[in-house]
Formats: sequence, structure tokens, C-alpha cells
Amino acid sequence: MKARWVAGIVAWSVALPNANADSVVCWGNDARGATAGPAGRELIAIAGGDYWSTALREDGSLVAWGQNGGVQCDVPAEGNFVAIAAGWYHGLALTSNGSIFAWGQDSAWGHGGIVSNTPTGTGFRAVAGGGYHSLAIAEDGSLEAWGRADYGQCDVPSGNDFVAIDGGYFHSLALRSNGSIESWGDNGHDQVTNAPTGSDFSAIASGERHCVALRSDGSILSWGSNGQGQVSGTPMGKDFIAVDAGSFHSLALTSNGSIVSWGFNASHQVGDTPTGEGFTAIAGGGTHSLALIPEPASMALLALGGLAVIRRRKGATR
Repeated sequence: MKARWVAGIVAWSVALPNANADSVVCWGNDARGATAGPAGRELIAIAGGDYWSTALREDGSLVAWGQNGGVQCDVPAEGNFVAIAAGWYHGLALTSNGSIFAWGQDSAWGHGGIVSNTPTGTGFRAVAGGGYHSLAIAEDGSLEAWGRADYGQCDVPSGNDFVAIDGGYFHSLALRSNGSIESWGDNGHDQVTNAPTGSDFSAIASGERHCVALRSDGSILSWGSNGQGQVSGTPMGKDFIAVDAGSFHSLALTSNGSIVSWGFNASHQVGDTPTGEGFTAIAGGGTHSLALIPEPASMALLALGGLAVIRRRKGATR
């Protein structure tokens, strides 16, 4: 991104479905309805983009809310989805047979194919959306990428041992089965050259120009842009089980289901992080965030300013 901030132009990791459907909690910037989540207690996965969000229902259907200028909220009606991801103005979903559906804005700044160049076929294991590009893990464990590629963000590394992917604005991340991290594309904030070495990582997430990784011992490492404390604010400890990132902020989930956030807080995406335990999934949007929590949601959450708690009736990587 250039001098001005643009929200949500990052890739959001595929959110893994939970064993039971949960309620969604949204906080941060509510511009264009980004935190106005759907009613009903049937969500099993969440993802956030630029002023919009999407979720996967337990029946395999999709729902989206917020800004729709790129028709990113016009989700496909096919159903049978098992995993989701969101880029800036486009979304992706993976079906049970491993085929990929993409929707939303297909071009940006003269670069097309974000949606129309989505690979066909079946057997894909995971999807992720970057700023104007997307990634997928194929059935054999190799990587595919498409969309805008002028910073090398689609120049995927070789190999067939990849287990996780994520994308930033103009860079991409991947995790190999041996726990090592690959990073490529734009390196304006050392988000590529400062990628950690070693083979003890279990999860990755990318913000706009910063990255977050979870070690197998439950600790977190961040690198890249630190203008809003995305790196220096990384929490200590070894009790974390999941990470995700928004444009300039990051989130982590602990083993007891509590949420920790750090980085940019202009829209209270950090300050209004809900307290309590029992959350089951997290997702970062541009300047908003989401989490899933089983019923009954703590009444304490309702007292937090700027927080939207959507009640639900009881009801990825593949």
C-alpha cells in the first residue's frame, strides 16, 4: 500500500470449522456495516475483508455482510462449502470435493483475474485471499496463485509439502509440513527477508505489511512493518493456539479461549477486544475483527463499547 491506509487488503487465513455452531462477535470499525453480523446460531467459520466479512454456516452455505462495492457480499448460493477466505474485495470458498468458488471484484488497477482466473478442478485443500491475488494448496500439496502479480506475490515456491497459506497486500506466506515458513513478493517492510528460519511453526497469518506466526510451543513471533506496534506489541507467553491479522493489527487465541489483540487501535479494533473465555475462532478484517463463541455468550460482552454480539439459535484446510 502507498502512503494512505487502506483497510483489509490482506489475505485472511481459511478459518477451520468448529465442532459446533457458534455466535459471532464483531468489534472495531463499523463503517459500511462491517460489524453488523448475521442473526442465527449456525456459524462455524469466519473471515474478514475490507469493511466486509463472511461466514460459513453449519449447513455448508455462506453469508456475508458489510461493504458490497465489489459485490463481495453476493456470495455463491451453491452450498456444500467447508472452508472460506476473504481478500480486499473478493471472497473464496472451498467445497467438500475440493473445488474453489471465488466471487467479488475481479480486477484492480488494470490487473484482472482475481476471480475469473480461479483454478478449476477438485482436490484443493485450502484457499487464501491476498490484496488482489489469491492462493490455494492443490491436492498434491503444491501451491497455486492467481490475480495481480506485479510484486511477485504469485511466484509461488516449489514443493508439494505445504499445509497452510496466507497473503498480505503484495506478499504471500506459506507453511511447510516440516514447520518452516516461506515468504515471497513485496519486501518493502522486510516481510519477506525477515521471515523466521527454523521448523517449529504451526500456523501463519499476514497483515497488510506484517506477518504473524505461531510456534509449536505456543509462542508468537511477528515481523515486517511495525509502524503501529504490529511487531513490538506481540504478546509474550506460550499459551496461544491460533493467530490472525487485520491490516495493521493482529489477534491471538489462547488455550482457554481468551483473545489478545495488538497494533493499530484507531477504530478500537484492539481496545474493544472482548474479554472472557471460551472463544473458538478469530479473524481480522481491515479495521475490525470477529470471533466465534458458543452460547451462552457472556453478558459482560454486551457492555463493551462498539461490540456487536449476534445471538444464535441452537442448531480451511480440509
